Amino acid sequence: MRLCDIITALQQTRLLSKVYGDGFIDISSVTDDSREAKEGCLFICKGVGFKKKYLEDAVKMGAAAYISEVDYDIPSVTAIIVKDILVAMAAASAVFYRFPSRDIVTVGITGTKGKTTTGEMIRTVLSVSNKCAVIGTNGVDTTVKLHDNNLTTPESLRINAYLREAADGGADFAVVETSAQAFKMHRTDFLDFKIGVFTNFGLDHIGPKEHPDIDDYFKCKMMLFSQCKSAVIYGDGEELFKILPYVEHIPHFTYGFSEKNDFYAKDIKSDGKHLSFTAAGKYLNAEFKLSMLGEFNVLNALAAIAVGYLLGVSTEDVQKALLRIFVSGRMEIFENAGRTVIVDYAHNRLSYETLLKTVREEFPERRVVSVFGCPGTKALNRRKDMGEVAARCSDFTVITAEDPDTEPIEVTMAEIASYLDKENAPYVKIADRGEAVEYAIKNAKEGDVVLILGKGNEKTMMYNGVICPHEGDSDIAARLVPELK
Repeated sequence: MRLCDIITALQQTRLLSKVYGDGFIDISSVTDDSREAKEGCLFICKGVGFKKKYLEDAVKMGAAAYISEVDYDIPSVTAIIVKDILVAMAAASAVFYRFPSRDIVTVGITGTKGKTTTGEMIRTVLSVSNKCAVIGTNGVDTTVKLHDNNLTTPESLRINAYLREAADGGADFAVVETSAQAFKMHRTDFLDFKIGVFTNFGLDHIGPKEHPDIDDYFKCKMMLFSQCKSAVIYGDGEELFKILPYVEHIPHFTYGFSEKNDFYAKDIKSDGKHLSFTAAGKYLNAEFKLSMLGEFNVLNALAAIAVGYLLGVSTEDVQKALLRIFVSGRMEIFENAGRTVIVDYAHNRLSYETLLKTVREEFPERRVVSVFGCPGTKALNRRKDMGEVAARCSDFTVITAEDPDTEPIEVTMAEIASYLDKENAPYVKIADRGEAVEYAIKNAKEGDVVLILGKGNEKTMMYNGVICPHEGDSDIAARLVPELK
């Protein structure tokens, strides 16, 4: 690709400040990682801790040009100086990868909870008779190749690369989890979504490293609808009246439990392993069976049903998909010797309370043990929320680590514990998450339900800014529960 194509796009979006050097050279690739730099590449100078040395290393590896907010005065390469590096990176990657979201039907999903499960349900629905890629918390599957993913929504360079790989590989659809932070950091700029899905809204991700207040968090989520051709939104939430102005310019459809919605569920029944329900409303009336528990998963399924309907998937294909759905680390149940272990991504007040409600309904009169932690340096409100819910609703709590980053684990655990102390609720603190999960499972008594919360089956932990390997919670449960006697 000619570098001038990217320069033109930056100029049209009013991001361009200056160009030093030859703007008509060919570039072979685009990267923001000096370790990935190669002959003829365009290097993106981004990051709070960015150092000139990274650029110099990239030039040594063959970088032909760079984009930056700062002129680093390296005359051997072309310098493109921009006003906002994050927006510029999104623009450059979209141009370089030829706007891939225009070549594949893309569904974006946002919400405080339920994004991953809903995304997997939609992916499964769309995959019955077609090829569907997915980008989200559980990783990336372009239908050509599997990729690890350490962010709910990857950086713009990666999203565009994945979508191009999917489109060129013959995928018909792509499902992308889109977090509020992703919109705030411009990771999804210049993407086109056929449908935007909103699952729900709750207090979360408020802190100095995320969103300063609840209004910023909400507005960032609403940015999805400025990039959509249609919307599927949860219609029973109290925030509906705030959402409607953001979708009034596009066709929009609601789902929920109340009959006012375009898609609603009724006659919900559980057999302890599956949920059956009728999806009714303006557009269909059909019975579905879901291989997951929890009424909140009925809501997730309704979103998938609505998306499938709007994209022309037959009712029979949707029924097949929901019956076979499985999401690792989302309401994943392991049972043996009278013990039940549930691994779930629940990581805030709303998701924890919803999960506990389901557990109390499905496993009445049983002792509940909760294992969880809270991330270091961010989402500070979770410590109070999770601690208070555990004190009120859990019979015993194991407090542990969840991506401590630069904050001492002992500090985070002590803060969570303070809310259990107020209610004289019993708990133990075990800093190593693997040891904490093992302790809870091995010490479970007959009849106990052990909830392992917060990370699903993520296989990494963040320590001091470094992503480290971690045996997933589901993997630990799968290893230990069969050994219980």
